[in-house]
Amino acid sequence: MLRRSLACLLLAAACAASAEEAAMQADRPSLTAGPYAVPAGHVQLEADLARATGLASGPARLRGGDFTLRLGLPGQSDAEWSYQAPLSHSFRFKMNPWQGENWSAGLVSGIVLGEGKAAQVGLILPLDLSLPAGWDLGAMLEADLILDDPDPGLRPLWTQSLLLGRALFGPLSGYAEWLHQSQAAGGSEAQAFGCGLALALGGHALLDASFEAQLAPLNGAEAALGLSLRY
Repeated sequence: MLRRSLACLLLAAACAASAEEAAMQADRPSLTAGPYAVPAGHVQLEADLARATGLASGPARLRGGDFTLRLGLPGQSDAEWSYQAPLSHSFRFKMNPWQGENWSAGLVSGIVLGEGKAAQVGLILPLDLSLPAGWDLGAMLEADLILDDPDPGLRPLWTQSLLLGRALFGPLSGYAEWLHQSQAAGGSEAQAFGCGLALALGGHALLDASFEAQLAPLNGAEAALGLSLRY
């Protein structure tokens, strides 16, 4: 009887763990970073299959190959490496230490290395709230310091975003978001609107499509198709 009870407990724990892993979370395709880390011992690949960029100053461009590789670490944290064409690399460390019944908050630190001697270091505070009727509210506050060659000194960059998402039907979900950026030096500002869809393909894969428009200044738009896989 004891063995049977123990087996039932182990089976229930395995089912619970499987259900938890089935709720795969990816930072793409939205501009708003999420607070959730990859589970410890897992590797997650989030990649562009294709991305079309249209600029007011030139013809549209089509590219692919941008990706983020995330390694789940103990303590609800992960380490991330991202590549964006042509020669931009970023390294981030994410923690998800604060969680409640209907909310979750995280902390992300990172550095971006661009072409030449350009660099950017920053801190991100992402938040996710579960709302009634199946809605989700995401928010992000980000503070960065940018070093561009040949300009001397560091330039601060502030980013804020809000995201509203909802499960639509079955494994399909959607979102819409607004993002604002401002620099203290020079007072330049930028705003963007984004929206997208994500389709869960089982518990370890997500297919997504997204659209992003630069609103202020009105100088371009992007559309992307991507895939996320967890191993």
